[in-house]
Amino acid sequence: MGVHTTNGIQGVSVSDDARNASARRGKKGLLIGSGVGVVALAAAAYVGACYHYKDAIPEGTTVAGKSIGGMTSEQATRQVLTLKHPNASTKANVTAGDQSFDLAPASAWKPDAEKTLDGVTEFSLSPGRLLDQINGGGEKIEPVYSVDKTALTTLVKKAAESKIDGAPKQGRVKFIGGKVSIVDGAPGHGVDEKKVADAIASGWPKKTDYTTELVEKNSDASDNAVQAFAEGDAKKAMSAPLEVSANGQSVTLTPAQVSDVISSTTGSDGKPAIKVDTEALLTTVLSRGDKMRVPAVDAKVVWKDGQPSVVEGRSGKEIDESKVAKIVGDALVGDHKATLAMKEQKPAVMAKDVNVEALPSTSMAHFESPFPTGPSQQARIHNITTAINRLNGIVVQPGEQFSLLRALGYEFTKESGYVEAGTLQGGLHLDGMGGGVSQVSTTMYNTAFFAGVQLDEHTAHAVYISRYPMGREATIWNPGIDNKWTNDTGKPILIKAHVESNKVVMDFYGTKKYDVATRTSGKYNIQSPKHRTVKNVKGCENTVGGGVPGFDVDVYRELKSGSTTVRTEKIHTKYKPDDIITCQN
Repeated sequence: MGVHTTNGIQGVSVSDDARNASARRGKKGLLIGSGVGVVALAAAAYVGACYHYKDAIPEGTTVAGKSIGGMTSEQATRQVLTLKHPNASTKANVTAGDQSFDLAPASAWKPDAEKTLDGVTEFSLSPGRLLDQINGGGEKIEPVYSVDKTALTTLVKKAAESKIDGAPKQGRVKFIGGKVSIVDGAPGHGVDEKKVADAIASGWPKKTDYTTELVEKNSDASDNAVQAFAEGDAKKAMSAPLEVSANGQSVTLTPAQVSDVISSTTGSDGKPAIKVDTEALLTTVLSRGDKMRVPAVDAKVVWKDGQPSVVEGRSGKEIDESKVAKIVGDALVGDHKATLAMKEQKPAVMAKDVNVEALPSTSMAHFESPFPTGPSQQARIHNITTAINRLNGIVVQPGEQFSLLRALGYEFTKESGYVEAGTLQGGLHLDGMGGGVSQVSTTMYNTAFFAGVQLDEHTAHAVYISRYPMGREATIWNPGIDNKWTNDTGKPILIKAHVESNKVVMDFYGTKKYDVATRTSGKYNIQSPKHRTVKNVKGCENTVGGGVPGFDVDVYRELKSGSTTVRTEKIHTKYKPDDIITCQN
């Protein structure tokens, strides 16, 4: 062996035998190295696949019979949070001495999404799990519910006080028409509600009968405490109008209006305080403040020359409901100026969430709703078309709850593109902004109905309108009357909708989970319309014809998987008579 230099590079000289041996060893090493490399590459690919599918729930996975296969953890969480306790109708019966009362505890049990989905989406190197995620083979998961002890104790307390003879009478303050009145308290007997709640929390629903003793109880607040509250904070709350501001807009509520959205409550310290009904307050405020929120706009699909593309959504602003009660409560005992806190409202669907190339191409439900035409209907048709154009192309992700009010931007104003047209308000046919949009709501409700998705919230018209399916229709009103459903199919749903000649046409494109059958009962509890004279109501319209009777009707929706009926749902509707109206002045 010697040292030599080739092209300026110093190297080592070896004999031919040594060189050949080295070459043989090199080939063997190369083969071994290649094998290790292939294994390493395969291992890396496998780990990569496991990581890629770590947040993908295997197809076929269900929670309480509802599909979450293919969903992300976030989507599945939304789905789980919509679940109702399976024992919602199971009551707890409590015997106290020689008396008894019952209550429905289910409302105190809430689905625990984190515990329910624990381990369903996580990084795992299990081959079986990876195959399930790729090919399907999910498990049937039973939801985990957690009990809210405070809510359960309140349920027990209310049930006992309303049903036990001789229960203590709670001293409190009532707000009526802007005035303060006192309800005197009185001692009585009842139960130790915390003790009973603890027993129900540990035994229900397997155990439904509970026994406890009657105990002497005083009113939660003493007469002196109620009197002091009435003369102090309660009196101040009614002393002046309340100015409520949000997003730069203000509305003023009179003391009488404020009294409709507050009450008194007694804390654990025995002192009364003002309790604000957040939902009622916001309903009142938002009915007058059309700029108090800016709804988020979801990404949606648009078509140009037959080719789909995605328009990005944008965030909005909404009132932070969790802070309303404290802000308003403080204002009522302060300067009567309540500036509500705002928070960002993010789009439910972003452009990145929509894969244009994988848009569903099969209609899972189709519905058409005809409407009257002619010169007198043009305003109504304009509103219908405006609303339909906002809905066309919306993608509802798995586990997402669709809100028609939110999708339409909440407000039916001139700035939103609407005009005045015929509406039903308090049993009267009056012109109102956005008249006709209920036709869109009815079309949406029926499309969701036949798509077999989870129906969450709808309100039928107060009176029967013959162009709509009896018992299978939905109105809409801002605020307070919405049309909601949840996509529980496990796959995205694309809404396609348009106005065609004299009808609203809507399709849900997606993967249908159930076949839907329906039947409708006959009319019952029929009530004849009455003659009514209405004075000094702007836009009032005289009834043409003899009015429409009121009645009750039941609609049944049967969800089937093959030949198996998964469940049958009953939708009960009570229509009031559409009275014969004569307008004066």
